Parts: sequence; C-alpha cells; structure tokens
Amino acid sequence: MQTTTGRPVLTELPTFAFAEWSGRELLNRESAPLWGGKAPPPAVGAYIDIAGPRAEVATVLGYFIDGDWLMLWCERHSDGKRGDLAGPEIRNG
Repeated sequence: MQTTTGRPVLTELPTFAFAEWSGRELLNRESAPLWGGKAPPPAVGAYIDIAGPRAEVATVLGYFIDGDWLMLWCERHSDGKRGDLAGPEIRNG
C-alpha cells in the first residue's frame, strides 16, 4: 500500500519520538521521525475521531514518514476516502 504521493505505508509502528517544543521552536528534530500528538499513535485498525468542525471518524490503515514526521494513513467512515493525518488532527490523540 502507498500514500497518494507514493510513500510506502507501514503496518508496524516504527520507532519514533514525541515532538518537543519550546514556544515555536522544535527542540528534537534529530530524533526523527517525530510524532506531534500528545498520546502515542493509535494502532492499525483503531477508530479515531478527526478534529475539525465536522464530526468525522476514520480507521487507521498504517503509518508513513513525511520528512521528519510520523503520519497516519487513514480511511474516513463517511465516504471511504483515504488520506493522511498528523497527531494534532486527532481528537482523541
């Protein structure tokens, strides 16, 4: 499986570090890949609530690396569309 930009989707959670910030400065970029959420990334198969104006639920299909960041590859329940999500975009993450 690949993202729409051709990145491979991983089904095993890779080793990652939580992003550490001081104001707007990222302190631990060298620890990439970084996860921007407050809680650990959800498991493959987990249902997650997407933050935003509409109540959306998605299923985690896997993980991928985008630059320095660990991202989720998900499928929305409302329309079956697949897309990426970062930690801060997850309501329960």
